[in-house]
Amino acid sequence: MMLARWTLLVGMTSLLAFACASPSTSADDVPDDDIATDEELTGASDKLAGAYQEGGERVVPAVTSLVLERNRTFVAVFDNGLRLGCRPGRCPPTGVEVAGSFSAGTKFLTLTPAPGAERSPYHGRYAYTFEGGTLTLRRQSSPFRAGWGQALRRTN
Repeated sequence: MMLARWTLLVGMTSLLAFACASPSTSADDVPDDDIATDEELTGASDKLAGAYQEGGERVVPAVTSLVLERNRTFVAVFDNGLRLGCRPGRCPPTGVEVAGSFSAGTKFLTLTPAPGAERSPYHGRYAYTFEGGTLTLRRQSSPFRAGWGQALRRTN
């Protein structure tokens, strides 16, 4: 009986030590301010402020529009790909509106729900590049497939 308790205790301790030592933080869980300085966050957010529309190949889920305000709020419309009661190719896009606040570092754009609002699968962290008025977003966590990316063109 004592040997069984000792074996169980050693096994649980080993499992706990392994779980604590294994990092479980994904790229979506690390806030931009852990990576960039306040100056970089402000500069990147100001640089990205504006309205964007889809500007290239569409892979669902797709961002159909994105507005990033200078006060660090945003509104985005995502096409979630759900088409109910219609034939493929003849269905209107299904839009999901997401709003809240955003922050941007030198490599990542993070969309956060408004206070009191429920977090959606579209909130979170996106890798981005911005060049020549084109904002390219990339994300690999659900509901996005591995390798998902989309280019948005600035409209203002």
